[in-house]
Amino acid sequence: MKGNKLKKISVLVLLAAWTVLAGASPAPEKNKKDQKKFTEYKSQHKKRGDVHGTSFDLPQAMVYEGIIQAFANLELTVNKEYRALGYLEGGHSRGISAERVITWVDPEGPRRWRVEVRNIRASRMGLIGALTTKDWSHELLAEIENVLADKPTLEQLQARVAEKPDSIDLRRQLAEMEVQFDMDDEAVAEYQALLQRHPDSLRDRLSCAELLLQHDRLAEAETLFAAAEMKDPATVLRLSRVCLQRENTDHALNLLNPLAESHPQDMRIRFELGRACFFSGDLERAKSLFGGIVTEAPQHAFAQYAGHWQKIIAAVESAGLDAPGTQRLIGEELHEEALNSLARKHLTAAWNGLPTGAEKYKSGCLVTEICVDQEAYDDIVAMVQPLVAELKKAKQGDMLLHLALAYCHQRDFVKARETAKAAKKAGCKDAKILESALKYYI
Repeated sequence: MKGNKLKKISVLVLLAAWTVLAGASPAPEKNKKDQKKFTEYKSQHKKRGDVHGTSFDLPQAMVYEGIIQAFANLELTVNKEYRALGYLEGGHSRGISAERVITWVDPEGPRRWRVEVRNIRASRMGLIGALTTKDWSHELLAEIENVLADKPTLEQLQARVAEKPDSIDLRRQLAEMEVQFDMDDEAVAEYQALLQRHPDSLRDRLSCAELLLQHDRLAEAETLFAAAEMKDPATVLRLSRVCLQRENTDHALNLLNPLAESHPQDMRIRFELGRACFFSGDLERAKSLFGGIVTEAPQHAFAQYAGHWQKIIAAVESAGLDAPGTQRLIGEELHEEALNSLARKHLTAAWNGLPTGAEKYKSGCLVTEICVDQEAYDDIVAMVQPLVAELKKAKQGDMLLHLALAYCHQRDFVKARETAKAAKKAGCKDAKILESALKYYI
């Protein structure tokens, strides 16, 4: 009898606790009747367990941004993410309980990506706590589909352009999607077709020119430049930076010289011109322009950068332009100014020329960081893979992390996890998160 009484009391206590918890924390919302249901299945990656999923014929970057937007729309926080891996983790806290949502983006075809979602409930109150938490799988996937619903596929865009060949918006969308699918030749052709119908579209002229310059098609880019009226200072500055990154210094000067004449007090223009003069070899003019900024406007935002270039010019005059130390200074400054394509060239020269030590490793780390940003993962593997033993010994965990991310992009998850472990041992804190995430891919 005492045992039965105890059981009844336990049940009443549980019910009372449930009532209190239900009042303190809202019960999970039931799925709306019209909300789409997603079939649960076992993922091909066994460690993920049972998941829900859906697929999209869209670029991976577009799908990933859709997931981030869906998290925001549902007020779920994003706590961990690795774009190279296609991994995103976040959730929602309810006091003593928490809902953890893991999302993966995996290739399913040449231009098709699958999103898988797993919801994990955690609570210090056992079953009662679990009952007060919510499974977000269906709602999150439905919101992702809702966010991406108005994004046409490549084939749909091609069909719409065929129906409305004069539509500037449709042609632009098609070209931009082709770039995301690494279909650069097709994108250039689409921009050129657009410009034949809309020759005054400076935005698309510049986008096409930038794409041509990325592939060293300088003559075609020059033709596009010549056909545009360069009156807007912001547009000229943008284009001059592109030219500088592609080491087309003469054209950068042709753009900046008349702009500086018409805007003599604009410190930004004078700074950009000084930098172009430096890379053209005209150190005296560059020194004069940078010195003028520092003297006339010491509090201006570009005065600090101008001061850095004064030090670089001094290094060139004392040690020479090709000295590894000078190349390091140039590369670090270009990286600071977000001119990463040009920075990578100089930092690579520093990496190859500097003796083993802190300065060399800093240059190498910046090179691989830029490669991650540019998704030049094969270059990371070629540069870092032969030096893994050296980097482990030197405690260069960040470079090892960048190599692990390169392996993630290559979908070699075993090597990626081994390298992430090595990066963690070498002192890279972020590597622990990556190592943990990779268990779901092996």
